[in-house]
Amino acid sequence: MANVSEIMQRDFLKLDASARITEAIGKLQQEDERYVVIFDKRFKTTYKGILDRTLLIESRLDPNAEIGNFVMHPPVVTEDTDVFKAAELMYNSYPCLLPVTKKDKVIGVVRSRDILALLPKMSNLAKLKVAEVAGNGVMVFEHESRLGDALNEMRERHFSHAPIIDKLGRIISVFSLTDLFEKYLLNPEGKRQGFDKGSRIGKGSFTGSRSFQTAKNVMMDTPIGDIASASVFTVSPTENLGRAVAEMFEHKISDLIITQDRKPVGIITTRDLLEVFFKEKAPEYWGIQFFGCEALPGQLYDAVREQVAEFYEKVKRDYFKNIIYFLVHVKQYETKEGKNVKYSIHLRLAIPSRVFNAEYAHFDINTAVSWAIKALNQQVQGFREKGKKFWTQTGKHGKRQELGKIKREEIASRGKFIRSKLVKR
Repeated sequence: MANVSEIMQRDFLKLDASARITEAIGKLQQEDERYVVIFDKRFKTTYKGILDRTLLIESRLDPNAEIGNFVMHPPVVTEDTDVFKAAELMYNSYPCLLPVTKKDKVIGVVRSRDILALLPKMSNLAKLKVAEVAGNGVMVFEHESRLGDALNEMRERHFSHAPIIDKLGRIISVFSLTDLFEKYLLNPEGKRQGFDKGSRIGKGSFTGSRSFQTAKNVMMDTPIGDIASASVFTVSPTENLGRAVAEMFEHKISDLIITQDRKPVGIITTRDLLEVFFKEKAPEYWGIQFFGCEALPGQLYDAVREQVAEFYEKVKRDYFKNIIYFLVHVKQYETKEGKNVKYSIHLRLAIPSRVFNAEYAHFDINTAVSWAIKALNQQVQGFREKGKKFWTQTGKHGKRQELGKIKREEIASRGKFIRSKLVKR
């Protein structure tokens, strides 16, 4: 499969950190993009982060504020990063765009649609039915539902699209954050010209933060159906995934509503597709759950994964085969000027009869991970050795000898010792 270098875009939208919110909105509309990469020219054109247009909707921003104050910091990748790894980073960090760096300089970006364009070419994924990939449930609203309430629910459940239904539960339109971006931010109503109750969206322009927020407050009371797009793109639950993805690309939509008898029964999101894509090459140690790693640079993230995966395989091979879960939590301490970043690694391994915890902090993340693993390994070894003693007895010359199978069953039948099935193995 391809590396990032084969799908990355070298021509991407960029702005200086000193640009105003209004300028960013105009650029996003002009280029029909969701993200813009932010640089700071005052410091030799330093990469600063990315700006998501969704943030402009959800936050109470002064339209004259500098965009450099509102950037996000997704993980970065290099040209030789595997596309499956890029998809996983995108899935865990949420922004559907990752900067591609070379010698600490941003040379391009890789977007979710660049990765998902490969999905129809993978026959085993393309033949899946959309019902097998869709997330659990779909959030629906009636036409008269208050926009502000709907946005709060969508934010809590991480939805960017929602079908609008009639009294019979049939889909009549689809609301998306893009609709709100286009109808609210691109055509804001100015306080200077007042508010015409007969028109939900005025023709005024930004006159400052107060008018910006006033228009927003009025907009939040608008029926969501008045903002929703009239265009509805749906798919049957039995449709092949490859064809569904092709339709999403054709109509430039990020989510696709699944309907049956004109009633919405599910939704396929970009995040659902990213998950099914990178799990196609899921490693054997998929049982490991990582938290906080998405903020690490690509090289450090890989180093942590390799160390933890090696220990995970050792535990499964030498100690316990039925591991319930293995959690890895990476935390970066806030740094002061002139000080190095300090990393705290917390490991938690659970088996049916016990939960092991180990934590270590150090300025070098590899050292922190190594010592945390060492501490956890000592606990596992100690528990394992303690369990073995129940099945031994003192033999000749004072040496401990392991009991045979018949003797172990006899002791167990008397109920002399209470021990887990794991120890018996």
